[in-house]
Amino acid sequence: MEPFFPTIWDVFHDGCIDQVEGSIPGTVTVFVGIEYLRKRFSEPGEHFVVTLSECKKFSFLPYSCTDETDRIADFAAIVEQCPGILNAEMDGEVCRVFTDCGVLETSSPCGSVRLDSGREIPLELILETATAYWEEWQSKSRRRS
Repeated sequence: MEPFFPTIWDVFHDGCIDQVEGSIPGTVTVFVGIEYLRKRFSEPGEHFVVTLSECKKFSFLPYSCTDETDRIADFAAIVEQCPGILNAEMDGEVCRVFTDCGVLETSSPCGSVRLDSGREIPLELILETATAYWEEWQSKSRRRS
């Protein structure tokens, strides 16, 4: 079984962070828009909702900034950057989420994911669904070649 962090961010490669709610310390809720994956679930909606429980850190450093004092902690300001998720890695208790415009750092001992319709989705199901999508994409791509 894969660890929730950083796997959840890796599987959301190409997704965008569209909304963030909550407080630090506490529970932080991240709305991730990733149309090709979300469409594979029958319930209506546009987002996956990632909940970071007991979150101690949630901040963003744009690539255009090099000084740690430029780190953004305001949720709305982070969303304004329109971060597109690329991949993630763990550094001790900190999960670094690399995006197309900067690095998001989070620290949370546990998390969960649900559809914006409300249904909780196990990480394994999201991984299976993403794998199936990419296998189909690869197969179609080969046929076009």
